Amino acid sequence: TAKSTKFIYLDFNDTRRNKIKIDDIVYLCADKASGAESNNKLIYFTAKRPETLIDFSLIKMEDKGFKKEHFITVHRSFRVNAEKILRYNTHSHEVNVEVFGFSGKQEIHSLPVSENYRNDVLKLKR
Repeated sequence: TAKSTKFIYLDFNDTRRNKIKIDDIVYLCADKASGAESNNKLIYFTAKRPETLIDFSLIKMEDKGFKKEHFITVHRSFRVNAEKILRYNTHSHEVNVEVFGFSGKQEIHSLPVSENYRNDVLKLKR
């Protein structure tokens, strides 16, 4: 599928208007337990350490260039690049994604899938 935008510009903690390839983004997290603060979100990548997005709203993601069909909601705190989902565990209701962690190594993260979004995730994996 042809994507209209290959890049988006994002503001991180220390730098502004970073040009990021959409394909390099694995997921965005608004989960306070995972370290995200009120208007700030954590963003995870395929090949670079996670960054903090400044003044970023998951609700307004599309205004920034994130396509709804590309970044799906799996839980109110998580938006995942649909192409990066490795598997969906229908027993634990989690999706597995591979990210470049804070450790500087590849890690598998298991993200919860809320009941409201399970059908959307199942449709992807068919």
